[in-house]
Amino acid sequence: MAEGVRIPGVRRDVEPHLLRPGEYGRFDQDGVFHGWHGIPAGTDPEDWMCANLSGHEVEEHADGTITVKPSILIGGHNRQTGARKEWHGYLERGIWRQV
Repeated sequence: MAEGVRIPGVRRDVEPHLLRPGEYGRFDQDGVFHGWHGIPAGTDPEDWMCANLSGHEVEEHADGTITVKPSILIGGHNRQTGARKEWHGYLERGIWRQV
């Protein structure tokens, strides 16, 4: 398990693919909601593991953390080697947990 970091009030020039491992956020641009995205903590920054959470239920808690249901399955690849990668787990109250 690893604590995540919510990126608040994402600016126009910050895109989901610029998140770092462990970060997640709600993306809005010009007042339009573009969804929640996150990169699991503990993944290699060279692995393309950005999760688009649009197909999930996202519960936002009073402390700013989120819980995502059901589990998150991400397929990606290493930017340098092209090797296929996969991550499966949960984001619960801002804590990433791989299964």
